[in-house]
Amino acid sequence: MAKLNLKLMQEKLAKLNKKTGGSYLKIEDGKKNLPLRIVPDKDGDPFKEFYFHYRMGEGYGSVLCPKMNSNGRESCAICDFVATLYKGGEVEKEHAKEIKAKNRYYSNVIDRENEGDGVQTWGYSKTVYRKLIETCLDEEYGDITDIDEGFDLRVSKTKDSGKAWFEVNFTPSRKESSLSDDPEKVEKWVESQPDISFKEYTSEEVEDILEQYIATTTGVEGEESRGGGDDTEDKKNKMDAIRQQLSGD
Repeated sequence: MAKLNLKLMQEKLAKLNKKTGGSYLKIEDGKKNLPLRIVPDKDGDPFKEFYFHYRMGEGYGSVLCPKMNSNGRESCAICDFVATLYKGGEVEKEHAKEIKAKNRYYSNVIDRENEGDGVQTWGYSKTVYRKLIETCLDEEYGDITDIDEGFDLRVSKTKDSGKAWFEVNFTPSRKESSLSDDPEKVEKWVESQPDISFKEYTSEEVEDILEQYIATTTGVEGEESRGGGDDTEDKKNKMDAIRQQLSGD
């Protein structure tokens, strides 16, 4: 009989003790030059990428995509459904664009104007993500998250004339600085920062969510609600019915 793996037990305990679900930073519309500092992550990657299916109905809103977030190792019924919609007409394709998996990026940060709030999680777009990576690779800046010689960011959320939405952008500070002059604060912020994670769904759970979404969106009931089987032909017929209703045929 194998001995108890104490190292594994320690890792499990550390995972249980790790703070999750921290508060999320909300940047007000029209805010300019909000000073933020990205907190370095222990794994060396402070810029986290996640894929979500949005607008998946009441009770869900956004659903973490099991396929895109596992590099294709897991299946995703919503992705399969989207692929089916893209084979249809323009109405179906527009519907597919609405629920297809979209990426969103996150980092743990300190709001310099409200340091008492501690570490918060900042969500941002691919455009901001690209600029963050490019800034880190710029020899003038390097590791902007460095505890002793990093750089703050001046973040603005503005709307250009003629545009219907606000956009977030940032400018890195020209002067390097420490995360904090207080060693105790630095240790607290780094060691107790929240684990950036979201509710995960199994492939089976995602399939159930899709069934509910289809029923409420098109009026076509899923296999379980009809008491039917789960074979390929049934699913094909259901998809055909969905495509017809979405296209108005």
